[in-house]
Amino acid sequence: MKLQIYVIFSLLCLITMVSCSDDCNCKTCQSCNDSDCTLNDADTENDTETEDADSDTEFVEDENSDSDTEIVCTEITIKELFLDGEETSTNYYGIINESLGSADKWDGILLQFYLSENETLKTGTYDLGTEQNISFAQCTECLFIVEDYDEESELPAKFYFQETGTLNVTEIKEGTGESKGIMNAKLVEVFLNAVTMDTVKVEGGACLELKNQEWNTICTPQCEGKVCGSDGCYGECGECGENETCSEDGTTCETSTDTDIDEDMETDIDEIYTDDDTLVITDEDSI
Repeated sequence: MKLQIYVIFSLLCLITMVSCSDDCNCKTCQSCNDSDCTLNDADTENDTETEDADSDTEFVEDENSDSDTEIVCTEITIKELFLDGEETSTNYYGIINESLGSADKWDGILLQFYLSENETLKTGTYDLGTEQNISFAQCTECLFIVEDYDEESELPAKFYFQETGTLNVTEIKEGTGESKGIMNAKLVEVFLNAVTMDTVKVEGGACLELKNQEWNTICTPQCEGKVCGSDGCYGECGECGENETCSEDGTTCETSTDTDIDEDMETDIDEIYTDDDTLVITDEDSI
């Protein structure tokens, strides 16, 4: 998108510069020489008055335009938020209840806490509206919503990024990134530069709001009635002994047996070549 805008802007500048060579206007074309301009003082004064009048008119129109085109944000609610990857991760992804665009495409929410080496997530309130946090390129607490994610292109139709708000982390499971808290935020539609990761607000674009939305990624181990297998929280409910395997439901450790041998492998086969290089396949027991 940014590249397209840049190309269009460059073409407009080129067209303007070409038109200057045919009809010099010293106020709009920087390529004109002073000697090419024949404007007299009276023309300059008249032009100045006209510009001032136009400027006043434009100012009034802009004021009316702003009042008539007030953007109402769409309220969004979180269906579920998950910890992304290992339990020590502080990246989260989730599902929202609302459908923002096409019903057959995915809309989701992404929450990230960027921590320095050996730093751990702490409880407290994080301000999303600080100067550092209003750009994805340098945010330490980052909240994204994507609309209509396309699996083929691996890109969404729209990005929304935080403008104001808070993340209130109320609880953290010790030694992990599992947390719970409440978020309040306003997110605005942005252009995302895939190279610099800078975000630029789309003028007149849509906006979203999250109001008192709770998240809870703290996992409770589920081991009741189980003696082995996963506890559902990156851990195990128990381990089986040597030559034992855990049953599918985790309730028993079953003894492994080697009796289930493929019938085709029950007999050892030897390959014997005769003097005339004829291949003869024989059973080892028959030799």
